Amino acid sequence: MLQTRQSRDGGKRKSPSFLVAIGGGATNSLQPAPLRKWFSMARNALPEYAPAAACICVRPELMAQSKSGTIIAQLMRQPQPPQFHSLARDGMSKAWPELVPEFGAPEMVYVQLEEFEAEGFPYQAAVEVHQDMAKRHQWAEALSRALHLLTRSESECSLRTIFGLLLHAAGKCQAAKVRALQMIFQHCTPHLLPALPSEEAEGSLTDGRKRIQAATEEFLDEEKDRAFTTYLEEPTEMCLEAMGQDSLDVNVHGANTHLAVLASTLAVRLPREPDLEDESKGLAPFLDFEFADGSLEILQRPENFGKKFGAVAECREPSIRSGPGLWDTKSWLQRGGCAKDSARKAASSCKSAAPMRAKAKAYVEPFAQVFTARRFLPRLLSYLTSDEIDLGQDLNTELQALLNGAESDAFHGPPLGPVTPEEAASCQQFLWSASDTTRPQFQLGRAIKLFQSIGIVKSSDQMIDSESGCQCDGSAPSSLPNPERDSVKRRRIGKQGAK
Repeated sequence: MLQTRQSRDGGKRKSPSFLVAIGGGATNSLQPAPLRKWFSMARNALPEYAPAAACICVRPELMAQSKSGTIIAQLMRQPQPPQFHSLARDGMSKAWPELVPEFGAPEMVYVQLEEFEAEGFPYQAAVEVHQDMAKRHQWAEALSRALHLLTRSESECSLRTIFGLLLHAAGKCQAAKVRALQMIFQHCTPHLLPALPSEEAEGSLTDGRKRIQAATEEFLDEEKDRAFTTYLEEPTEMCLEAMGQDSLDVNVHGANTHLAVLASTLAVRLPREPDLEDESKGLAPFLDFEFADGSLEILQRPENFGKKFGAVAECREPSIRSGPGLWDTKSWLQRGGCAKDSARKAASSCKSAAPMRAKAKAYVEPFAQVFTARRFLPRLLSYLTSDEIDLGQDLNTELQALLNGAESDAFHGPPLGPVTPEEAASCQQFLWSASDTTRPQFQLGRAIKLFQSIGIVKSSDQMIDSESGCQCDGSAPSSLPNPERDSVKRRRIGKQGAK
């Protein structure tokens, strides 16, 4: 969700809501104990996953939090709402004010919602979902608080969307209901989280940093989603499509197992929370298969990052050359069980779990590569300085503070070179070098130092250059990722994991 604030020229522009101060994070009371353990700052990655964890440049506490967890935690702090039946009636009356008198009561309203491919009685669907979630008491409580808040705050159109999600989820499995609730909770964002400091007045360094941090958290959530799509979800769907298997369970059920394993191995939390008790199905060990025409490598090229396989021409009709003889859609790292089972075994240090850890490593390493400094920071800078976000001036203020501060000597002389007056005045020029003979290069070392000072990038001694395997001190400029080099590396990782 984006809030609108007045820009300096009097126009309207969008900026992301500030969630929580970086380094903090909110406690999500809906999280089961295993997730809280995996996201704990005290937990260290197992040796198999340590290189992948070390190549992630983002601070661990940021990787282990997301806006959805913050929203749910804020929801649970809201006052106790009325009974759910009363909330549903009020919401229906506001969503369809013209239909309630026609049908005689909110409970009797019948609708067809093409957008959700659903039709029926929205009131009854809402009550059914709430009752089904009662076995997970806090989820039912969170839904009550969300509906109470949204009925008072949202428009007629938005409330129809809320009831449409509930109507679509009614009668479906528990995982589908949880997914619907998570989408509903996202609508609560602008009503729960504090607005960003205005740029109208002379902004302080702290205010500007809050805006940068908030925008970064939005971007980080989006990058996590895109990485999940490219390296886990879409390859699974593409594999099942190639094998003539039904892929409908991938997004609802298979995703829970993927999310749980990312949490247990790398302590990474996505906007979508995994349902640990959900059955492991809608899965495929796609790295064990050889795709014809290199379609997996094509899908995972940087230019296709975040795309559905059907949106990439070379991947629309996937086929398999070879693969394991015995497998089904309940097989990935192991066969069967639930999401929690796969995640726990992938995170087990027992000797007997070594084969499972080796397989998991091949899947989580490509995901981690998205968040290396040389890949993530140029994209983050582009996002922060885009016309929509427009935080270039805040970055310039941070740059001035850094150059004038105690650590400014790090930027003058080897290994980062002198800073020209033009570079000192503009973050863009400071982080992108250009000459008459070479194309612009991203100054990785400078970017690491700047974003460390803002509180986004972890300390250099915790970070490894994913290409050289050396400690990442940012001593040399770096070009943007090379698609051919990166695809070769991912093929190598996949083959190792398939052994």
